[in-house]
Amino acid sequence: MASIYATSSSSSSRTSGLQGFGGLASGLDRDSLIEAMTTGTRSKIAKQKQKIQSLKWKQEAYQSISSKLIEFSSNYLSMSSKNSLISSSFFAKSNVTATGANSKYIKVSGSSNMADSIAINGVKQLAQKATYTTGTVNSTNLSTGSIDLSTMQDVDALAGTTLQIKFGSGNAEKTYNVTLDKGMDYSTSAKMVESLNASLKNVEGPHSKTLGEYMEFKLTDGVLTLSEKNGNKVSIVGGSAAYYLGYGDKVDGSGLEDGTVSLTASRAPSSTKQVQLEDYLVGKTVDFTYNGTKVSAEIKADSNTGKVTLDSIKNSLQEAFDKKVGSGRVSVDLSGSTLSFKATLPDGKEDKTSVGKEDKTSVLKVSGGTAPLDALGLSVGDSNHLNLKTSIGSFLGKGSGDTSDYSLTINNTTITVKGNETIEDLISKINSSDANVKVSYLETANRFQITSTQEGASGKISIDPASSDLAKALFGDQKVNVTGQDAIINVSYDGVETEIRRNSNTFDLEGLAVTVSGTFGYDASEALDKTQEAVTFTAKADTEKVLSSIKDMVEAYNSIIEMVNKEVGTKPDRSYAPLTDEQKEEMSTSEIENWEKKAKEGLLFNDPDITSLASSMRSVFLETVKTGLSYTELEKIGITTSTNASDNGKIVLDESKLEAALESDPDLVKKLFAGDDTTNGLMTNIKNVFDKYAKKEGASKGILVDKAGSSAAPLSLLTNTIYKQLQSMDDVLDSLKDRLSTEQDRYISQFSSLETMISQMNSQSSWLSQQFSA
Repeated sequence: MASIYATSSSSSSRTSGLQGFGGLASGLDRDSLIEAMTTGTRSKIAKQKQKIQSLKWKQEAYQSISSKLIEFSSNYLSMSSKNSLISSSFFAKSNVTATGANSKYIKVSGSSNMADSIAINGVKQLAQKATYTTGTVNSTNLSTGSIDLSTMQDVDALAGTTLQIKFGSGNAEKTYNVTLDKGMDYSTSAKMVESLNASLKNVEGPHSKTLGEYMEFKLTDGVLTLSEKNGNKVSIVGGSAAYYLGYGDKVDGSGLEDGTVSLTASRAPSSTKQVQLEDYLVGKTVDFTYNGTKVSAEIKADSNTGKVTLDSIKNSLQEAFDKKVGSGRVSVDLSGSTLSFKATLPDGKEDKTSVGKEDKTSVLKVSGGTAPLDALGLSVGDSNHLNLKTSIGSFLGKGSGDTSDYSLTINNTTITVKGNETIEDLISKINSSDANVKVSYLETANRFQITSTQEGASGKISIDPASSDLAKALFGDQKVNVTGQDAIINVSYDGVETEIRRNSNTFDLEGLAVTVSGTFGYDASEALDKTQEAVTFTAKADTEKVLSSIKDMVEAYNSIIEMVNKEVGTKPDRSYAPLTDEQKEEMSTSEIENWEKKAKEGLLFNDPDITSLASSMRSVFLETVKTGLSYTELEKIGITTSTNASDNGKIVLDESKLEAALESDPDLVKKLFAGDDTTNGLMTNIKNVFDKYAKKEGASKGILVDKAGSSAAPLSLLTNTIYKQLQSMDDVLDSLKDRLSTEQDRYISQFSSLETMISQMNSQSSWLSQQFSA
């Protein structure tokens, strides 16, 4: 394939794009001649493109090496990395264990060089936020309003009805039933027209088209008109929707069968109709939740009258509760025209928190349904416990329309609400106030819980119900004065005792985060009981984590050594140069890939910068020893360099030795890797080398970043040396292209003149021949 390079001089900027036509008079192949005459310039263009491509590949080769160095630095040489082997804290004794009979009360994390000298002799008390839980809030009776089944209910008149339309002529005439979907919107005239036309499109008409493709409803001057788009015969002949759309005068849609009714309605349409409540409630549901369980009760008609009665409602609801949550758990009672609901104990036995058969811990709540809840005097959220949506006025017995101001004071902070605001609004105001408390409603217990937002003894709760009817109604009639408490522990530092107090149960003890969860070590008089065993701590490095990181680091470092030495030691095959566009056109994709892979080899052969990098990496251990570390110590922890010259200074790791060193002498491992106040560690020396070649921060970048740029330092992509070289080479290429264009234009002009002269000569020759033949 080496012969391809030999053809490159004539393979760039061909003349196939030359304008005009040549050789019409002379018979010459103008384009081929011009191509041959511009061979020199085109050859220079081809070679310039190859030089540019080679330099781009060389830039990529530099970047591939620098990216590996940067990646290594980010993983192992950055203080912010979780695997930072250059940081002494990475080797800290972070596996800390509490020991002793009372260690079950101690949880510890973090690291400290003093862990072995710290002991917790006792925990006098735990930190507690100030917290107060009220008594049971006065339960509300869950009941309906007075139900009048004779009242009229406005209901949707169109949803689920049908409209009969006769369409077609002769044998093709047919009556179509158009169903008005229950899920559509008929609430306004515009929505009604939209839904009617959508319903027409749901019915298949003649010739596999929908009725909506033949006809449509329009609203003009408040009345409906059905128009046929193509002049075919159409008529409205019945259906339960006809009357409410303004067609005919009978509710059932009869009397239209002859098809003579006008397609323009006689009156405005109506989307609602009135139905007596006792008829409308049949089949409707009232939904409840009982301790989170949904109960959907279907209202059934009286078996004798076929209409809903108060007794049939009561029986329907009771049956649903018994079936869904069990008999005896909810009692539905009818008194006059009002239904009431009560959670009860199934066996009727009393317990200490119940009154009679009432179950005060079960929550019964209205959640929805298809029945008109307002007609039953119910609302979503109504409950046998407190409904937070209840207005303050209603809660205090003043009525929902009450707009009076009500206030309560907590921790000397007064919160004011209007009577038409809800209990939920009040809770929100309290929680966002300067009272520094959080109020929560415990629905199951039907109580309020008040908790200070300040930790420990700083927190307090102070409420005087005598100053506010609202406070008394919500939080009870007992005066509240609660304070929190701090945690107190006794700690020894090398035998020296000290009592420490904090507002939380977590203590920072010289880098250890110690959380206490129980008391010990003190007697009934709150004196330290020294007969009880203290809790002590043992600390060691996280051997598994450190070993894994060092192993990964060695693999990454050795792979870089292998990559660098391969690049600098691979000789280029001079018979492979970058392909020109024309050469690529003659090759398959796989052939191009194989060629370019071979052409990229050896671009950094004997490159001085990469050679220097390889040398620096090979001598890292020597530099480490020079800075004060002992090769013997490195060998002791399992770190050596390969004695095989072909490995070019690869690190050899003895995992068993390293693991043993981490267990027996973790400080030595830390010193050899991270260094100390007097010596550089191995990782610092590696960092010095990698920064020299691939530093990406600061004004002064690494050698390879300065030379070829790096995506890790975006600005360098526009300021590196190769980028500037490529810009200059592109300028030369543009100049050559301009020269080629000038040459081509000149030759085209010359050939055009030649063609003109030959054409004139041919014309003269033809005229002379005619003269002599005459």
